[in-house]
Amino acid sequence: MPTPASRSPFVAVTALVLGLFLGLTLLPIPITGPVGRSIGHSLWQLLGAGALGLPLLGIGLALAGFDHLGSLDMKRSAVLIVGLSLLVPFLVGVLARVGRTDLDLDVWQRGVAARVVGVVPGFFAEAIANKVGIAGAVLLGF
Repeated sequence: MPTPASRSPFVAVTALVLGLFLGLTLLPIPITGPVGRSIGHSLWQLLGAGALGLPLLGIGLALAGFDHLGSLDMKRSAVLIVGLSLLVPFLVGVLARVGRTDLDLDVWQRGVAARVVGVVPGFFAEAIANKVGIAGAVLLGF
């Protein structure tokens, strides 16, 4: 029976490979085929710049799995990267006042702020800013 310590390098290498693949899908050049192009487009559409957190998640998990992040273990690094991947586009959406109509278009037809925000963080940015105002939404984001 493998111990958690012996599984850590396997998980780290797997996370690195998946993170690199997802990173390649986000590039505008078609090197991952139609499946990668579809995944990349969906990630940009849904998460905006937060989609860049997925390759960073793979790299962060790999570094943590091989104990190159000091006191950060794999779980803590995952929570940190995922949290920032959602929080940064949310705050951009709140401050840029990205609305539902900005996010209805395809990702490559949107303005710069709406492209950075994405649908999921943009939905929360608009919903929360409408309830508590921009200052309240920024404070909740922090």
